[in-house]
Amino acid sequence: MKANLFVQDDNRLVQEAIGRFALERVAFVPLESYESGVYAWELKGRKFILKMTRKSRRTREQLMGEIDFIQFVASHGVSVARPIVARSGQYVENISGSINSMNGMDAIDGKVDGEGSGGSSGYWAYAFEWAEGERVGPGHYGPKLYKVWGMAMGRLHSLAELYAPKQPEWIRPSWEESELLPTLDVCALSSLPELRSAADTWMSKVRRIPERTGEFGLIHNDMHPRNFHWTGEGIVMFDFDGLTHHHYASDIAVALYYGLAEHSRASESSWSPGLFLHDFLEGYSVCRTVSEELQRHIPDWMMFRHIQLYMSYFRSWGERPAAITERWTLSRYRKDIIGGTLFGRKPEDLA
Repeated sequence: MKANLFVQDDNRLVQEAIGRFALERVAFVPLESYESGVYAWELKGRKFILKMTRKSRRTREQLMGEIDFIQFVASHGVSVARPIVARSGQYVENISGSINSMNGMDAIDGKVDGEGSGGSSGYWAYAFEWAEGERVGPGHYGPKLYKVWGMAMGRLHSLAELYAPKQPEWIRPSWEESELLPTLDVCALSSLPELRSAADTWMSKVRRIPERTGEFGLIHNDMHPRNFHWTGEGIVMFDFDGLTHHHYASDIAVALYYGLAEHSRASESSWSPGLFLHDFLEGYSVCRTVSEELQRHIPDWMMFRHIQLYMSYFRSWGERPAAITERWTLSRYRKDIIGGTLFGRKPEDLA
């Protein structure tokens, strides 16, 4: 359900970035991306992924925190796409330059929102091995996948409780810093009082959820089928860009949210949020206890993700975009947020 908010970069800079990791000049293919540039390349029969992210969006230390955590869970047997070292011996490379493709990320109705202004220009580049397995599609959906998916998330949460960054400055941000405050900032720019009020009410609600021991920690924060591959027996995870100190219920909510988003587009669908969550939590509970309190807040975090996405689209497109599809998307989300629904359904009926 994500729009592509990152327009692809200038080929020269992408080639320069790949050259930091590859000994030979190679052809690359841009992949679907959200807030970073993502590119695939192949060399001597092996495939790799390059990510480019604005310096104004992430610090080198935050990226090293992402890489460090991935290496930690990989060392404990979790299947992930592993980071690769650049020719310089570093994991994160500095790419200078200004690319026009970023303008859409920072403008609302022609006004810069401040994210990219005044800070460091240029990009950080880092790279990963290609994740084994195949992209998940409708043919994979069912209890087996959902249980394995839940088990993988539960294991990740358990390992996160054992993890400490190798360098103290590599600590990842809290959800309030990386998600709540930016969402509130964009919400304040809306010219629609009813929308602002409804969104503020939901965000105040999740802000009051206590950070309970065993239910709060480092989470993937975007663990849906576009961010893992299926091997037939398990999943291989990638894209830990959203790695954040957050409520575990939010991670589970993201999984359910994207399932609901995808199936809400079908005119006829036998997919059941309740059955999905039952299978998912059955897998999750192999690794962790699922309390009633945690389950109770899953719908709240689904609504928060809904609001986040609306604000991301609003930031990128403005409140009254010219394109019909964009107008329809914003209208649909606005109706949900004001009415307290998720794709037309009451959140409390979903979990």
